Parts: sequence; structure tokens; C-alpha cells
Amino acid sequence: MVMNLLAASTGMRQGEIRGLQLQYIHKDFIEVKFSWEDKYGLKEPKNHSERIVPIPSIVSTKIQKLILGSPYRAPEDLLFYGRNNTHPIDKKMVQRTFNKALVNIKITDTQRRDRNVTFHSWRHFFNTLCRVGKVPDSKLQKLTGHKTQAMTEHYTHYKMDDFKDVMKIQEEIFSAE
Repeated sequence: MVMNLLAASTGMRQGEIRGLQLQYIHKDFIEVKFSWEDKYGLKEPKNHSERIVPIPSIVSTKIQKLILGSPYRAPEDLLFYGRNNTHPIDKKMVQRTFNKALVNIKITDTQRRDRNVTFHSWRHFFNTLCRVGKVPDSKLQKLTGHKTQAMTEHYTHYKMDDFKDVMKIQEEIFSAE
């Protein structure tokens, strides 16, 4: 649950979350220094995108509770450890528990597959949530590690509610009067 909350509230990649060491977790922010790749272990984040991302207080509180309940508390230890403090939780396990959570909220496996909902969808969610009239693209790209405007566009998914401003203008210009 904490891993999903962290992904939803920061847009961090799954590898960045799996490779998150305790020394880079602060009260109000996380330093994204590494990403975990199963074949190579800890490596720099995609596109050399080391960055600082703020975290909301509820996420910070849940992370601190997770740390307090962990047998691993050294600075280099992973927050989301797997078989030991230097290997993270398995990505297949992350996806299985994510899928199970979706079923618990009545999103069937068929619906999930049809909509292509995966753990990575949290990045799309965060990008869209922040982008729609709220955070300048340049700042959002610093948070997500996107290097191009095209990628920021790719991760944005508008809903009909996002077009209320357009609809208002349309009504003003094309009123029935």
C-alpha cells in the first residue's frame, strides 16, 4: 500500500521506488538517486534523472511507520526490501498485489487488461493530476524526470471535466441567442 501511495503521490518509477535507500528519505522529500534493475542492481535513474521530489505528510508518516517496523534501518538499506536489505521486493510481487487491489475495488482482470492498468499507471496519474492547470510543465518535468515536452504530453490523459473551460468559451461564443 505504501509503495502505491508513494508512486501515486510522486510519479516515481517502480525501479526508483524499489531502489530507494533509507538515507535518501527525508521528512518532506525524497532524493531519487538510484533505480533498481533486476539484471544490474542499483544504477542511476533513467535518463540520468537524479532529482528531489516532495512527499505529502501522510506519505511521510506511512514511510516512517514502515521504517520503524523494518529489521533494516541502516542508511544503505532499501525501504521496500525483499529477501534481504540489499534486494528489493520482487517486481512481479508488486504487480500481483497491485492487480489484487484492483480486484478488491471491483476492477476485473479483464477490465484491467483492456484499460492497460499497471503499476506504471501511477506515473500517468501523477503527471495528469499535476499538469491539468496546476503545475508548470518545466516543474513537472523536474519531478517526473521527463526530459522532453513530448513525454510530458504522452503522460497526460484528459477527461471531459478537464474541458469545462473550453465548454464555457464555446457556450459564450455559440449561445442560442
